[in-house]
Amino acid sequence: MDITQELARWQLHKDREALNLVIEFAFEELQLRARGLLRENRLVDTGELVNAAYIKLTKMEDCQFQNRGQFYNLVATIMRNFLVDEVRRRGSQKRDAESTVTFDEMMEGYAPPQTVRHLQSALQDLHELDPQAFEVAIDRITGSTFQEIATRIQVSVTQTHRKWSYAHHFLAERVVVE
Repeated sequence: MDITQELARWQLHKDREALNLVIEFAFEELQLRARGLLRENRLVDTGELVNAAYIKLTKMEDCQFQNRGQFYNLVATIMRNFLVDEVRRRGSQKRDAESTVTFDEMMEGYAPPQTVRHLQSALQDLHELDPQAFEVAIDRITGSTFQEIATRIQVSVTQTHRKWSYAHHFLAERVVVE
């Protein structure tokens, strides 16, 4: 199956069967990315995260992909946003119950809302400043290897390492845990 062709069919005709074929074909890769996002906490399981992304995709009106890399990046962004929303939801529930949050609870998904906001803001700033570094950061966060990223964005592995180093430093400077 040609995933790019099925993506085009889904985009042009809103053919849900094409999207189902893409998800079926890409499921293993999406599971890997979900595991990468979830490696440090247990907010949801990988299946739930992939399903949440699928539901969001089915509701999207205007999607434009030139290749599978763009599709995977969109899905990674959808999954990350789902987790951010889940952290916010659980954080507000936790704050209602008690005012302090331990480090272990934060690793389980109870990140302080201001930390989540700092990360979201820093990622948006990085995207505006260097879209390719943003892509590398999202891919690394979701568990992709440097080789996979280099292949996907069509640059050398060395360049991918440089972009990650830049993105990592950029984000570390801007995300402050208060």
